[in-house]
Amino acid sequence: MRSERTLRPVQLISDLVFGDAAANEALTLDHMFERWGLRPALHAARTDAHYAAVAQPLAAYRPERGDLVLLHYTAWSPAAEAALAGGWPLVLVYHNVTPPAYLEGLDPGTLAATAAGRARLRELPQQTVLALAKSAFSRGDLLAAGFGAAEVLPYAVDYGRLAVAPDPTVLARWQDGAANLLVVGRVVPHKRVEDAIKLLAHYRVYEPSARLLVVGAHDELGPYCRWLRGLALRLGVADGVHFLGQVPQPALVAYYRVAAALLCLSEHEGFGVPLVEAMHLGVPVLAHAAAALPETLGDAGVLVLRKHFPTLAALLALVARPGPLRDRLVACGRERAAAFAAERLEARWREVWERASRTRP
Repeated sequence: MRSERTLRPVQLISDLVFGDAAANEALTLDHMFERWGLRPALHAARTDAHYAAVAQPLAAYRPERGDLVLLHYTAWSPAAEAALAGGWPLVLVYHNVTPPAYLEGLDPGTLAATAAGRARLRELPQQTVLALAKSAFSRGDLLAAGFGAAEVLPYAVDYGRLAVAPDPTVLARWQDGAANLLVVGRVVPHKRVEDAIKLLAHYRVYEPSARLLVVGAHDELGPYCRWLRGLALRLGVADGVHFLGQVPQPALVAYYRVAAALLCLSEHEGFGVPLVEAMHLGVPVLAHAAAALPETLGDAGVLVLRKHFPTLAALLALVARPGPLRDRLVACGRERAAAFAAERLEARWREVWERASRTRP
């Protein structure tokens, strides 16, 4: 039954776009709030064709008595600007902002948004009722920005999105006996896709036909992608490096199905949703022990402190091939992924929302 002080959730997000972790969680929360009978609203500055019927434009938001605004913060954005200008009490969901140093030389607009996102976070504590971070690593950013208190509430992952039939054309193309190493995420410098390419070159000592499948948005003509292709050519593995772009959900599930292992050698992650998806689908994970990745992976995968590629290749040969280590990682991964299921975290979200409703001025 709805409490008198449980307020209407109004989510503000800059980009409601397919494949984005923050967008996925906004949609999950919108459905959750609907189930609670709270008449939620979802407003986005930019909405792609997948979600055109789901969200309203940011400019269409008209505050009502009894609203509590939930701001998804991924960088400085029109959503953050609107929240600051409106002065509305906020529940801030901090997804982390990539330090701009990692993005030097890329799109100037993205660089400016991330630089402002780090700097202007300090303007929001005074109107924030409750600050939530996706990891203890990200919580550190909030405390450094002047939020007197912040809580860790990890991603609520809707595994229903992965419960689709895998794309048969992807299975037919890549399920041919060769070892497929998988990277999932945007192709940007802090993801260190170059390290996955270097690891592939060393791993081919064990599996000469091994390939690297990179699934995620990329700028084919941009400097980073062109440099990565040049690196693959110099290392003699250009035939095995495949940039596949952002793909529909059935194709994404199929790429997880054909993967021998997921690689995440990133230097900066606020959480790492692809790790959780891979674990849920029974794919072992090898990840760099950086930023929030150790928190997300726990003891359910292989964490590497130092990128010594000959050693990593030997370790990967044990992880990617059938055997007791792989079986153990798959079992532990499924158990770990269950902790991030949306239905597992729903009670926590309900408690948080009711508490924020009581705290709102």
